[in-house]
Amino acid sequence: MYPDRKEYVDLMRSTQHMDEDQSKTLADTYDSVYIHPESYTCASLAVGSVLQLVDKVMTSELQNGFSVAR
Repeated sequence: MYPDRKEYVDLMRSTQHMDEDQSKTLADTYDSVYIHPESYTCASLAVGSVLQLVDKVMTSELQNGFSVAR
């Protein structure tokens, strides 16, 4: 069973301070997920860029948009 959203975000935030063995153990609990100490930062930047795109479309600064974020 996966944790709720807040627990999941907190868990991913904690990966910034995990050593390699802890990261691998956590990654092994998910399918096809690689965890690195910078994973949380990269995910935060990806989410932020998508939200900026949505804001620009919603305020008609852009007509449409496309984001490739993993």
